[in-house]
Amino acid sequence: MNSVDPKVLPKLSVGDELWVDERGGVVLAVTDDGEIAGSITSKELSHLLDCMAAGFGYVAIVESINGGTCIVAIKHKKK
Repeated sequence: MNSVDPKVLPKLSVGDELWVDERGGVVLAVTDDGEIAGSITSKELSHLLDCMAAGFGYVAIVESINGGTCIVAIKHKKK
């Protein structure tokens, strides 16, 4: 994630599942409490946005946390 919120990061743990949401063309990782953890960037971002616009849902799984860095994996949200 980019622009990780330093107030939200301490609340995250490896394995946590965050909602992936699009707001104004920006893809965000959002906690169940509605807090924005950070933004999602990827070379596949335009494809992700197209899929989200088509109604597909995604989650971001926290893979690692190191200092102020949080790495997530984007997965299709199961119904």
